[in-house]
Amino acid sequence: MPPAATAEAAVPPTFEELGLHHGLVLYRAELPGPRQARDLHLDGLADRAHVYVDGEQVAVAERSGRTSVGVAVPGASATVEILVESMGRVNYGPGLGDRKGLVGGVRHDQQYVHGWTASTYPVGDISGLPWGTPDTAGRGPLFHRGVLTVTEPRDGHLALPGWTKGYVWVNGFCLGRYWDRGPQHTLYLPWPLLHAGDNELVVLELDGCADPVIELRTAPGP
Repeated sequence: MPPAATAEAAVPPTFEELGLHHGLVLYRAELPGPRQARDLHLDGLADRAHVYVDGEQVAVAERSGRTSVGVAVPGASATVEILVESMGRVNYGPGLGDRKGLVGGVRHDQQYVHGWTASTYPVGDISGLPWGTPDTAGRGPLFHRGVLTVTEPRDGHLALPGWTKGYVWVNGFCLGRYWDRGPQHTLYLPWPLLHAGDNELVVLELDGCADPVIELRTAPGP
C-alpha cells in the first residue's frame, strides 16, 4: 500500500506532527554497527508496534506490556522498521492529550537513534491499494480481499474466526477493527453498506491468519 505522505526527521515524529489522526505509521532508520545485542527501547510507544530488523520481524511491542527487544548489528549497519498502530486516545483525566507514535524516541541501549523516515497510512481510504500477486503464506501485516454476494441487502454481523487483529472494509467503508482478545466477537454490518450482487470485503490482518475465512451471521456474539 503506498503511503499517504512521507517525512524525514532527526527523531520519530508523532502521528499529530505528521497530520495523521488514526491509522498506522512506518518508521525507518539505520543502526550503526557492528555491535553486540542490546535492547532497542521504544520509549513512549503509543500504542502497538511490529518491529523489523533487515526485513525480519523480531517482536510485537505494546504500550501496556513489552516495549523493548534485543537487537544485534553484526555488520556495518542494520535497517530498523517499526510499524506503529494507533488504537484510540484517552479522553479523560490525566491521560488527556494522548499523542500517538514513538512519543519518547527510540534508544539502542543508552544511545538515541536519529535519522528517521516516517510514512503514514490512513485507514479511511484504501482505493489506492495496488493488488498484485497473491501471498498465501498467511503472514502479517497483509491485505486480504474477497467477495460477498448477496441477493437482498440485510443487516448482518461479520465474524472473523481464526484471525488475530486488524481492520475490515466493506465496499471501501472502514467497518471497524477486530482483535481476538475481544471484547467484541462480531462487527455489525448495516444493510445500507451492501448492494445486491457482489460486494468487496478487504481485511488488513496485522499478525497473521492461517485460514482467511469470514463468516456472515444473523446475530452478534461468539
